[in-house]
Amino acid sequence: MQTPTQDINAIETMLINGLAFKTIIAAAHAKIFDTLEQPKTAAELAEDMGFKESPAKSMLNLLAANGIVEKSDDKFRNSRIASEFLVSSSKLNQLKSLELFKRFHEAISEDIIGLLKGEIETRSIIDKSWGQQDSMDGTAEHAILGAVQDTVAFITELPEFSSMKQMCDIGGNHGEFSMALLNANPGLSGEIADFPHVAETSNQRIAQRGFSERLKAFGCDLRKDSLGHEKYDLSIASHILYAFTDNMEQILKSVYDSLKPGGWFVTHHLNESGNFDPRYITGVQFVTNLSGYKTHTLNADRLAAAMKEAGFKTTKSREVGIGRTRLIVAAQKG
Repeated sequence: MQTPTQDINAIETMLINGLAFKTIIAAAHAKIFDTLEQPKTAAELAEDMGFKESPAKSMLNLLAANGIVEKSDDKFRNSRIASEFLVSSSKLNQLKSLELFKRFHEAISEDIIGLLKGEIETRSIIDKSWGQQDSMDGTAEHAILGAVQDTVAFITELPEFSSMKQMCDIGGNHGEFSMALLNANPGLSGEIADFPHVAETSNQRIAQRGFSERLKAFGCDLRKDSLGHEKYDLSIASHILYAFTDNMEQILKSVYDSLKPGGWFVTHHLNESGNFDPRYITGVQFVTNLSGYKTHTLNADRLAAAMKEAGFKTTKSREVGIGRTRLIVAAQKG
C-alpha cells in the first residue's frame, strides 16, 4: 500500500473555511454578534440563545480561530471586524452584501467545468440580477465600505464642484454615490443611467430616500445607447468600466460627448497594483472571468491614456482604501 508523502490538511481546511463562512452568516442572522458585544462564556451564550452548550462552544472556537471573535480565558466577545460589519445595529453592517456574494459564488460554482469550457453564457444572467432588490441592497452595503466615502471626498475637492448643477451616475444602481453628492451640493441634481429593469428599482429606492425631486434613474445600455450631448457637469462610474475593456474607446467617447466643457468624469475601481491578499484577488479574478468579463481591476496609467485618447484634457488619479486596493481616475473635458 502506498504511503502518502504530503498532508491533505491544506485542502481540507479550504472545505472547513466554507463552513466557517456559512456559520458567520447564520450567526449574524441569529444576532449572535449583537449578543457578543459583551463578553460571554459559551454557557452564557447558550443560555441567552437557547443553544446546547457544547456545540455553542465549538462554534465560538471556530469563529475565534478565524479572527471573528476573540477569546480571553473562558469568555468570548466580538473582534473589531465583527463589531463593525456583523452587528445588526452597525451603520456598516454587511450581512446583505455577504449574502449577495454567497449567492453569486454558489451560482458560479454549480458548473465550473462548463464555465471553463465556455458552454454557459453568464453575463446576461448577471446583468438581469442587478435589478433585484436584494442584489441592490447588497451592492449598496458594499459601496459604503469606503468606495462612496473616498469617491465623494475626491469629487468635493474639485474646484468646480460647488458650481456643478447636473450629474450622471453611470451604472449607478443603488444611487448611494449620487445621493451622497447631492447631500454635499444642494444645487446639484442628477440622473442614474442603468439598465431599464435596474432603473425601475433604483427609482423606488430614490423615492424611499426622499430624493425624487433631484434624482431620477433612466434606462440606458452604454453598449448601444447614448448619454446625450453636453448635458452634465459631472459623470461618475464605480465598478463599471472593467465591463467594457473590449470597447473602452466607445464608452469613454460617449461619456466625453455627454459632458459640458470643463466637466469631470470620475471613475472608481479595484486597483491593479493594490496590495491584495493573493487568495482574495485571484479568487475575484477567477469569478470575474467565469462571469464573462476579462478583469475586475484597472490600471491607472492605461485608463488615463485611454481618457486622453477620447479627448479629455486633464487627468488625475488617487489610490485609496486599506492597502491601496481601490483606484480613482478622473478626467476633465477641455
